Amino acid sequence: MIVDTHVHVWWPGDGHRVLIRERVARLDADFGFRKLRPLLKPAGVDKVILVSAAQSFDETNRLLAVAGQFSDHVAGVIGYLDLDADGFEERLDEAASNAILAGLRLPLVVIDDPAWISRPRVGAALAALAAKGLVAQVLAAPVHLAACADVLAEHRDLKVIVDHAGNPGVELQSDAIWRDGIEALGTRTRALCKVGDFSL
Repeated sequence: MIVDTHVHVWWPGDGHRVLIRERVARLDADFGFRKLRPLLKPAGVDKVILVSAAQSFDETNRLLAVAGQFSDHVAGVIGYLDLDADGFEERLDEAASNAILAGLRLPLVVIDDPAWISRPRVGAALAALAAKGLVAQVLAAPVHLAACADVLAEHRDLKVIVDHAGNPGVELQSDAIWRDGIEALGTRTRALCKVGDFSL
């Protein structure tokens, strides 16, 4: 079975702020699942994982609804919750009551504090994810990787995926911050990296 582990769905006027749609005009288009579904079989893809693209609990609920509507093709949902917000565990319980929830995305690249993952409430939230067997999918830049390694080393039971291998620069040899950070993740944590390719 082939599973595409990183699929975003959105459409103009859906009410969710997706930053890349603001930066790349041609992406502000209809990428709903109805358009994707007929393309899966010809591409050899059996199932997909829907991944949050907006930082809102409402979008998580929307993705869960899409997954329910297209359950024959959706294997899981990586949603979004603010791990440092009041009421996190109640919202996590609500989302995780749907068995299709596979985990949460941590979009560090859009958070102003590069040490956000080191906050105490975030650590408690990561422990809650691990207790439920959910995945933490980390969207980080090189500047975040050292702190990620420090924190994730304390959560050995947590399943962690690092998007885009931590977003290194084009010239890997000159990106010492990325190189040191990814080495720390590789030697001190059980995190896995996910890589992908797309063109516009």
